[in-house]
Amino acid sequence: LRFYRVGEDSFWYDEAGQAIASIQPRFADMLLAVRQHAGAMPLDYLISRLMASISLSETVMRFPSVVWGTLSIPACYLLLCQFDIPNKKQIAILVALMVSISPVNIQYSQEMRFYPALRLFYTLSTFFLMKAIKAPLIKNWLFYILITSIGMYFHPYALMVSITGAVL
Repeated sequence: LRFYRVGEDSFWYDEAGQAIASIQPRFADMLLAVRQHAGAMPLDYLISRLMASISLSETVMRFPSVVWGTLSIPACYLLLCQFDIPNKKQIAILVALMVSISPVNIQYSQEMRFYPALRLFYTLSTFFLMKAIKAPLIKNWLFYILITSIGMYFHPYALMVSITGAVL
């Protein structure tokens, strides 16, 4: 569903701004343009720049968002399997199904913006946080730190997982 008609619509205002920033001739010019956008983080623009080197079509430029949005479905499943609740696998499958067919999630997965990456990295960060709390091994904490660090370069809200950790 996330691939279906992904490049049919033209870029809207924010997407066009991100596309223009990502095709600047010099990397420094791109970073300057990124600083002009409210709440923009460099990793999303860097990936857009990489995709622009392949093609400037809407389909290609939106492809990373499609991938992030698609990967968020199994990430939701993995996260829900961490909860200690009855029938957690059945519930996790149901939630993954609902995320996969949600029109809002599909729409945002087809936009060249940070939304699906934020959702994916926030979910994975929470998954690794819960895993590290349950089994406090160094590798679990390192995965949590790595995924959260990557996520924060897509959007600073990925750091909000630390609040979840404080509550847990």
